[in-house]
Amino acid sequence: MSPGLVMCAEYKWTVLSIGQDHYALRLLRAGDIYIEAWGNVKTLLVPLHLIDLGEEGSASL
Repeated sequence: MSPGLVMCAEYKWTVLSIGQDHYALRLLRAGDIYIEAWGNVKTLLVPLHLIDLGEEGSASL
C-alpha cells in the first residue's frame, strides 16, 4: 500500500489538489476491500449555497 493510501485511511478525509481543482477524498477499508469516495469541492459546494441561511449565514466545506 502506498503512503498516500495510509494517510487517507488514517485521517479520514483528505484534500487532493490537481492543477487548479481541489477534491475531497475518503478511503475506507472493509476487510480486504477498499472503498473510495471523492468529489470536486466546487461541485460539492453548489447544494450548500442553495440553502437559505439568512443575511448572516454562510456555508463552507
